Amino acid sequence: MIGHEWPRTLTVSLADGAKVEFESKSELVKIDAAKRASLTDRYGERTFEALTRDYKSDAELAVGYFMVAQAMFLRDGYHRSILLLFRDRKLIRPIEIRTDNTQQKYIVMRQLADEVTKSGADAAIMIGEVWIARSDQLKPYERPADSPVRTEGVSLDMVSKNGEPLNRFAKIVRDGEKVALVDSEIPGVALSHAFAPFYKAWGRPIPKVWIDIERIVFATAKK
Repeated sequence: MIGHEWPRTLTVSLADGAKVEFESKSELVKIDAAKRASLTDRYGERTFEALTRDYKSDAELAVGYFMVAQAMFLRDGYHRSILLLFRDRKLIRPIEIRTDNTQQKYIVMRQLADEVTKSGADAAIMIGEVWIARSDQLKPYERPADSPVRTEGVSLDMVSKNGEPLNRFAKIVRDGEKVALVDSEIPGVALSHAFAPFYKAWGRPIPKVWIDIERIVFATAKK
């Protein structure tokens, strides 16, 4: 049952009937000289510079922040799910998202659409580790995370108030404890349905290509 536009006072899990609650914490981080030195020592000066660069286009912004994500993943060995809100291509709020499953992620993103409105954000980027697979490789109703032919990677999805959605993806290659990244193309058109509430907040329709591909996926799943 879908009703994203309906107002809610209570969200209940259909799996077990439990009430779904959200927890939000805020932390003020001050980047002083010592903090900057620590960050540049760990991730490199080029990585820190990419966070403060004056970007001229959404495409440049996506490439710059994806370079940061790759550098952090290779240094730390992992990348948490981070939502970044922008206004005029300037970062105004980073938000770490912690969920246990895809369903929770969609609910949280619906809540965060309010932050888009309150902050005046005109673009958003989601960065994190993902599993992907081509739709024709999946069994009916199978998620990529459950597929034996899945591909692991670091992904960046960007949506904006006026531009087209953008995506960057790098395949994760593991060799024991060593990790590497290989820039790759997303198989097919990248779908970012979790951003649907953001499009509603901006008063713009969901990209038609998302709807068309979703119909194909569901038609395939029913066979």
